[in-house]
Amino acid sequence: MIALTLPLLLLQQDKPAETQQTPGQFLSKVIFRYAEAKTIQGSFKCVSTANGLRVEVNSAVAIERPSKVYLRQVRGGAVPEDTVITSDGKKFSYDAPIELKNTRGERLMEFVWKEGAKAPMSVGEVVQIGQQRLPDYSAPLWLMMSYRIDLEFLRGCWGKVAWQQESNGLLSVGGTYKEYPLATEAGTWQLWATPEGDLKRYALSVPIVEGGRQITVSNVWTIDVKLNAEVAPETFKLKF
Repeated sequence: MIALTLPLLLLQQDKPAETQQTPGQFLSKVIFRYAEAKTIQGSFKCVSTANGLRVEVNSAVAIERPSKVYLRQVRGGAVPEDTVITSDGKKFSYDAPIELKNTRGERLMEFVWKEGAKAPMSVGEVVQIGQQRLPDYSAPLWLMMSYRIDLEFLRGCWGKVAWQQESNGLLSVGGTYKEYPLATEAGTWQLWATPEGDLKRYALSVPIVEGGRQITVSNVWTIDVKLNAEVAPETFKLKF
């Protein structure tokens, strides 16, 4: 089991009449379900809307713990992006950050095992190192990767967890949201998952100021991934 110490169960929680578990317990169930999954494979999509504009990011993901990763994200719109992170368990490669790029196709490569380390890097560590060019490095991906640093940051952004309205048999929790842990609460977040803890949808709504007026940015993710299914070895072929 991956040790996660998020103090979710210490939150003030509202108990719905229809279930004995608290919203914090259900959220913990979702988190641990992904943290304990040996493999994850599938896709997720983020649709962002604000002031009449719409941008879509489509992601394909596969992981095999401890260190194999395939993550491709494609963003459409006025500023398109196509970014890939790959790890075969020994080495990983990713698109170079903008400040290090000389050509559009330049990629960097690193070893999964660091000198002096007692264990290989986790999938979460690999993705965090390679994430600078990702157009969608956000809560759904953090939950799948189960990297402690990302999860602790996310926990600091979530306010009080409460039950939300169920939808099509999915349980839902959510609450207020902060852009970063020390910021003031300004937005809202909501998560939908099956009773077993499979994440299906996540939404985030935050206000921003643009041109002297406040607008709301809405981000909605739909998730379709399978846990603990066999992943073809060639999926993790190193791209460099």
